[in-house]
Amino acid sequence: MRTLLYTIALLLTVTFAQAQTSTSGPQKVYRLPRLDERSVILDSAGRKVDYTAWTTLVNSGRYEVKVIVMENGKGALRLVKMTKAARDAKFAKMGKPAESPFFTTGQAFGKKLKEKSYNGEQWTNEKLKGKIVVMSFWYVNDIQCRQQLPDLNELAVTYKADGDVVFLSVPLDDKKTVEEFLKYSPLAYQHLENGKELSSRLGVVGQPTDVVIDQHGLVQYHTTGYNAANAYWIGRTIETLKTTAGAADVKELTLASK
Repeated sequence: MRTLLYTIALLLTVTFAQAQTSTSGPQKVYRLPRLDERSVILDSAGRKVDYTAWTTLVNSGRYEVKVIVMENGKGALRLVKMTKAARDAKFAKMGKPAESPFFTTGQAFGKKLKEKSYNGEQWTNEKLKGKIVVMSFWYVNDIQCRQQLPDLNELAVTYKADGDVVFLSVPLDDKKTVEEFLKYSPLAYQHLENGKELSSRLGVVGQPTDVVIDQHGLVQYHTTGYNAANAYWIGRTIETLKTTAGAADVKELTLASK
């Protein structure tokens, strides 16, 4: 419980609201209180939101709790969907998620790739020369993996038409299980068939794990576990790499292989 409340506290934005009146006297200011399972949180229609529901939404990084002033002049707590600009500003202040124990920033990715995706496409070191590669290790029945998929899907869709950025999904489940799951929770990645074997070969034993490999085959970002800011920092890493080392300007690029 303490961990959950601490996470919520990091994600909440304290908003001050004042009643609009025609008088010039001082207005009462309501401050955001400490939130817990006893807090009464309302949706946009004024209905009470269940504790599990609002904490899940706040922890997603897409919603926040604001203090509003009702028509009767009393303060209330409302669940509000954040704009992308507001989310990005918050995530930038939070800083990068902790690094994973499975990779080292600045070092070569270090493994030979020869994988096939569900659509039959082959993915090798040679094919990934000069590309920015995002790899996500996950499995269907993990709650943290599920939490981050909507943000990762949104990010992948953003770069769908960019041939210099490749998103590779490394699911630990069998193909049938993953394809059934993706019918309801889309993830616009290339899904690799032998994800469990590849994860084992790479030494990735914790999920979700995400890694960004630059055009030189060097690891530039990696993290394990759910963090609402993860997709933001993956996107920011991609944009930095596109600016500092565009694939068209780099020669003899390859993912380092063994």
